[in-house]
Amino acid sequence: MRPTITALAGLVACAFVAPATAATYTVQTSFNAGDFSTQYLTEHWLPKIAEMTGGRVEIALTPNGSVVPAKETPHAVGLGVIDGDWTSVNYFSWLEPAFAILGDLISGYDTPQQMAGFCENGPGEAVWQKALDEVSDGEAHLVGCAPYSREALPARVPIRTFDDLKGKKIRAPEGLASAVFQAAGASPVSIPFSEVYGALEKGIVDAADASAYVNNASTGLNDVARYPLYPGIHSMPSMQLSFNREK
Repeated sequence: MRPTITALAGLVACAFVAPATAATYTVQTSFNAGDFSTQYLTEHWLPKIAEMTGGRVEIALTPNGSVVPAKETPHAVGLGVIDGDWTSVNYFSWLEPAFAILGDLISGYDTPQQMAGFCENGPGEAVWQKALDEVSDGEAHLVGCAPYSREALPARVPIRTFDDLKGKKIRAPEGLASAVFQAAGASPVSIPFSEVYGALEKGIVDAADASAYVNNASTGLNDVARYPLYPGIHSMPSMQLSFNREK
C-alpha cells in the first residue's frame, strides 16, 4: 500500500501548488506615486487580489500619467495600451459631457454613501457604462464606480465666505468644477496634480481643488497653503475601475 499512499500524497501536494504564472494586469491610477491612497492600495488591495484569486491574478498598479495622461485612459483601456484604470472620471469630461456630472456633481451629494448608492443600487453603473462605451468604442468594461471622498481646498489665503472666492485663482479640473468656481467669481486654472505644489508655493494660484486632506497633507500642500477648507462642498470625485473588455 505504501506506493499508493505515496502517489496519493503527491497528487494532493500538486493540487495545492499555485499556478506557475499569474495573469498580470497593468492598471493605471489617477493617484500620484507618493499619495496615501496609492500606498494604501499597494499595501492592502494588491495582496488581497492575489490572495482571493488563488494567485491567478496580479495587478501592476502604476501612478498617474505613468503610461498615458489621466484624461486619455478610456482610449488607452479600449485599445489595450493598459489593461485597466482606477481613475477619477472628472478627467473625462472633455471626451463626453456626461462625465462632468458622473465624475463630480459639485455639491450634489451630502455624503459619500449617497454616491455609492447611486452607483451600486441605482442606475449609476448602467449610465456609466453607456458613457464609457461612447469614448472607448465599447471596448472598456466598467467593473465598478464609487466615491473617493470629500476633497479639501488648500488655500494660501483665508477663504471664509462665498464672497471670498471672487477674484481668487483656483486650480480646478476641466468641466463642471471649473464652471462652478467661475460662476462664483473665481478664476479657474487647469493644472496637472503633479504641478499643484509648485503653483501654490509660487503663488500662481491662491487655492487648489486638489485631493483628499490626507493626500494633501502627505504631499506637503498644507505646508505651502496653510488655510485648508475641509470638509468642503465643492468636490467629491467619483472613481471608476474599468478593464479592457477582452481582458
